[in-house]
Amino acid sequence: QQHSWLLCEVYSGGKLTAVFQKLFSLEHGAQTDLLEISDELIAEINLAYFVACRYPTSLEGIDLNGWVAQIREGLKMSKAHWELEMNKTLDKKPNGVVDSNLVGGPEMSITVGSQELPAMSRKQKVSTIKSALATIDVMQF
Repeated sequence: QQHSWLLCEVYSGGKLTAVFQKLFSLEHGAQTDLLEISDELIAEINLAYFVACRYPTSLEGIDLNGWVAQIREGLKMSKAHWELEMNKTLDKKPNGVVDSNLVGGPEMSITVGSQELPAMSRKQKVSTIKSALATIDVMQF
């Protein structure tokens, strides 16, 4: 019984506010790479939702509106970026028409530990981009 009381003291009031202030902020604002931190961000969004519903007074002093605005702006920018990458991969012009004269754009290579990785096929690129867009959709609220 004594331990549970001590635990409540550690995770309440100002100590909890300090934890929430760190959790509910993006290190680089809307420019944060949300795909890189998607697992953490989804968990934080779920925590914020739970705490807001169950213990709303615990969030006093936390700028949730600013955090949400940064997430929304970051998601908007990420989605636009990946949709543009999809259009490039599919060789689409801005109006959505596929240009059959394009070969697929410039090739690039990735080197890891002085070893060049093989280029991704168009199908792999499309699959990767679809996965990124699906993750962005999961984070939208």
